[in-house]
Amino acid sequence: MQALTRIVLGPAWQGISLVALCYLLPFLSLFALVIEVFITLRQGIVKGLIVGVGGTICGVLAEFLLSGFFIELNVTALTQALYWALFLALPLWGFAALLRQTVSLQYTLQVMTLVFMGLFVFSFFEQISFFPRVIHNVINDNILKITAGQKITQDIQLINQFVIYLLEIVFIYTTYVFLIMMGRAWQSYIFMPKEFSKEFQMLRPGSFITLSLASLLLMEIIFSNSILSNGMILLILSGILLIGAIWLSITGLAYIHWVIAEYNIPVRVLALFYLSLCLPIISSIVFIMLLLIGLVDGFKDLRTITLRFLNPKV
Repeated sequence: MQALTRIVLGPAWQGISLVALCYLLPFLSLFALVIEVFITLRQGIVKGLIVGVGGTICGVLAEFLLSGFFIELNVTALTQALYWALFLALPLWGFAALLRQTVSLQYTLQVMTLVFMGLFVFSFFEQISFFPRVIHNVINDNILKITAGQKITQDIQLINQFVIYLLEIVFIYTTYVFLIMMGRAWQSYIFMPKEFSKEFQMLRPGSFITLSLASLLLMEIIFSNSILSNGMILLILSGILLIGAIWLSITGLAYIHWVIAEYNIPVRVLALFYLSLCLPIISSIVFIMLLLIGLVDGFKDLRTITLRFLNPKV
């Protein structure tokens, strides 16, 4: 890891070359984005942008030219590939820059959550798909297969569109959260050992987001039982609440990590906890538990309450 870090933090051309190489190797394109985040956090916003965008463009172009040995080159395919790669790289660089400036993982992820809530509303209202057309069509075709045999009404079409746009936003949102955390963890591992663990364990959802989600949930309940209920409004509220629920569950998971670290609970307990997330019925119960922990933590600091309850002198 030290050797890789030295290469990444060397001259810009080394970082660009490594990012481009990651795009050429299967399943390593996400690591290219982690490199972008790491450089932005460690060496500055400008160099992070140069390496991230430069490496992405070089990697996509090289992949396109090499594919010409096997298939006929298609400019449209190149355009879509560049769009998708830069669509992931540029906003991610923006969030990494925000993290570098604020030095707060919690604040950065809170802003990211609010941005993606707004992005979902915008994409659903304007019917704008952020996925490449080929992926968008695949999702749409699969939804049509599921609803095959049903009479295609306006409501079913609206729900189909809702599922497509929500899947897109949730996928991009969770990917960004993962990449930002990986870049931060890398920086911590090399330069600030165990700092990321402490930072992650202290993640809280934020009172504004928590209060907003509670208010939106109340609105959805009222609208769903009202003669004024509107299908589009209910779907928009559901989408925002789902994105919020993911963020609450992440902060709930952070609290679990804090409890295990604070009270020196064996690591195997944490391993069993993660294993439970793979079990069909239990995973749903665990997700609800994490969501409720995050919701309560948004209104009242659970760590302080836990310390006072288990350590009365604190």
